[in-house]
Amino acid sequence: MNSLQSHLPFLTCGLMAIMPAVVGKPPAAEVTPAQWLDAQPKPAFKAGHTLPRLTRYGWECMPLVTGKPLAKDWGYALEFTRYVTDLEAVARIDVPNSREYQTVELALAEPDVYKLNVGTTQAIPSENVAPSAYTKDAAGNILSGQGVSADGTTWGGAGPLISLEAPDSLWEAAAELRAAPLRALVARGIPIDSIHNGGESGLGIPGFAQDAWNKDPAIGAAIGASLRVNHRKNYQSSRAEARLFQLLHGRWRHASEYGLGGGCLGATLATHPRHQ
Repeated sequence: MNSLQSHLPFLTCGLMAIMPAVVGKPPAAEVTPAQWLDAQPKPAFKAGHTLPRLTRYGWECMPLVTGKPLAKDWGYALEFTRYVTDLEAVARIDVPNSREYQTVELALAEPDVYKLNVGTTQAIPSENVAPSAYTKDAAGNILSGQGVSADGTTWGGAGPLISLEAPDSLWEAAAELRAAPLRALVARGIPIDSIHNGGESGLGIPGFAQDAWNKDPAIGAAIGASLRVNHRKNYQSSRAEARLFQLLHGRWRHASEYGLGGGCLGATLATHPRHQ
């Protein structure tokens, strides 16, 4: 008999002794996120501080039952809605009890408490796209990017894959997709405090796109055959910054002259003159 076997009777008795207490214990009362927040000690902000509001990135907005206390007591901006993908989100401001209606009402009623954060779309135009915008192989066939996980699940990039060497006309159109709803919000006098770019670069993810990019002669020529694979990330980032991000930044700064409080471009805050 080994040591474990010799101790099994005692272990079994011990478990039998404590199991009734565990099994018979009533479940703890459920606590909602809002109740949990309310029970926490609140941070104390210095009067007149100039800290920008905290923001978060997520595919879905936090419910207002938690978003409101975070904005009121914890220094967070109030998320206007999910991605502002088109002008329909602006139109929903007129629909009572919609998310957009409620957040705008709060921001207008208590502007010092509720400051709006707007997240723009991730979309890249799909209509009237120049053929040169897509990734192609040496034969000129348009390629797609498709990832496969370890368990065989496929994800992302099922459609035509945007090329890293896409013409500026594509990024101009992408910038307009993001800027048009912002202009509409500003035109309505909606007090926007900060902007999120949707959390995406717009150039695809190497995890599923790189195999297709490697087959495109134009991309290969731009990168240079002698560069190591890890340099491709730097190349991709520089293309994003030089194209989509710079175009967006210019349009958002232009919009800020007409009423935006500040624009968050990735991790960079492009501040309005009144904040400087």
